[in-house]
Amino acid sequence: MRFGRGDTVDMRCIGAPVSLEHARIECSRGRFILTDQSVNGTYVKPDGEPLLRLRREQFNLQGNGTIGIGQIPDDEAELTLRYTCI
Repeated sequence: MRFGRGDTVDMRCIGAPVSLEHARIECSRGRFILTDQSVNGTYVKPDGEPLLRLRREQFNLQGNGTIGIGQIPDDEAELTLRYTCI
């Protein structure tokens, strides 16, 4: 799944910090891999863990948490996604 503000993504996210193709999540060998492709970075906050900022990096999503698209995740923000991996 690709997300960003461009026309060719799977999930459109509109906002100043969002790149055209901001990031993607892929399933590989039973794991969900988040890859940042943006200028402003992607933030990941796994539940109970410290906040991470990805800049053209990958992260293995596990358990539950939030993803901030170009900004720090906040449950009230429009550019925050909640994830659950089981």
